[in-house]
Amino acid sequence: MMFFKKSIAIIVACTFFLSGCAAGGLGDATGSSAVRVGPSTSSSYHQAKLAKLPAPAEQQTRLDIIVPVFDPGLPKDQKNYKKDGIWPELRRAEAVRFAYQMKLALEQTGVFGAVRVMPDSTATGDLYVMGKINASDGEEVDIGVQVYDISGKKWLKKSFQHDVAGDFYSNIRNKGKDPYAPVFKQAANKIVEKLK
Repeated sequence: MMFFKKSIAIIVACTFFLSGCAAGGLGDATGSSAVRVGPSTSSSYHQAKLAKLPAPAEQQTRLDIIVPVFDPGLPKDQKNYKKDGIWPELRRAEAVRFAYQMKLALEQTGVFGAVRVMPDSTATGDLYVMGKINASDGEEVDIGVQVYDISGKKWLKKSFQHDVAGDFYSNIRNKGKDPYAPVFKQAANKIVEKLK
């Protein structure tokens, strides 16, 4: 019986001794004992509140953006469609296409996290880029852009225009290029500038 008690005492002592010799614990390679688990939050504001030390630039959480389908800008009175040279089916298709083009332009800035096109503004994100087609006829485009954060605060309200060059469509070098791309690039750059 005495041998059994001594054996248990030696095993317990060795366990405590060996656990004290463990190097570094669960920390990272720098020796930090902080452990990050689970998915990162989508809001950099929330992330900053959670972390006391600033994260390296490549690890900082970026803002997620929702781009609802643009408002096609159709007049309320359908009698004005023909007078204004508006084809409602085309405008509705452009509303979806323009939202997608805005998404691409925002992604190309490299500043934001996920940029998603949604049917409306009910999806969850950090920023909402709401667009409206003021004019679009193949040569001229005029879009209105409003940017809101999730709290409903308006960050930007501005219109952007672009005139397509007269020979754009006949120039072979422009094959596969979007004639309206400059207006979305201009809008995306303005959003980045405003948020900074």
